[in-house]
Amino acid sequence: MKLTTDNSSMMRFLILSALALWAGTAVANQLVRIAGDVDIAVPTDWYLATDTAAFPVQLIHRSDSAEVLAFRSDIAKGDLIEDEHDLKKSVDLVINEVISTLPEGLLRVSTGFYDKYRTGFTLEFASVDSLSGIALEHSIKGIIYRLPDDRQVMFTVWGKSAATTWPHVKGAVKRIQDEFAYRGKYESEVFADKSMSYWPLLLLAVGLIGLFLLRPGRRKAKAAAAAQPPENPA
Repeated sequence: MKLTTDNSSMMRFLILSALALWAGTAVANQLVRIAGDVDIAVPTDWYLATDTAAFPVQLIHRSDSAEVLAFRSDIAKGDLIEDEHDLKKSVDLVINEVISTLPEGLLRVSTGFYDKYRTGFTLEFASVDSLSGIALEHSIKGIIYRLPDDRQVMFTVWGKSAATTWPHVKGAVKRIQDEFAYRGKYESEVFADKSMSYWPLLLLAVGLIGLFLLRPGRRKAKAAAAAQPPENPA
């Protein structure tokens, strides 16, 4: 069917609008390579507060009280996650052992995903800072790949902020999580026919608890970094 003049104009408008939107997104995010094989997006108004050579990684918002932490955990051959059912069991363990034990911990969302070459989960929950009494909102995304030597690797991307600022930063946190990508070599199928061990997500649970306990030290580091923020990327 031949397009009329009005339809042609509308089509051009839609195409130009899509290109403008794509260009705006590209400018808003700076992709940074971490440890040689991981890309992480740094949106406008955020900056990288840690070295790019290794994990963990910390991104801090320049004005709001918000941060994103990214971790890497290697899973040994004998402890590979076998299937989605066992992954769900492990995530439930994290919910029961970590989130439910936090001050006023409240699970809001628990979802999983499977892209064949990778799998993982997203947990959104609320808590209260035990020192300041400030209400907090959290979003944790775990992403698992299987490596060529038959190990698995799990990346955990944890965003959090004061509850009052969460509506303003949640979109950026989700963008950081969604655009997080491992660029190293990995197998086309994340699951392997192996026995299941719960230690990887138990390790995550212990790590989260440790981070909460170490919060005063992290707050000082964050304050020092915020006092002298790096220059905006060109």
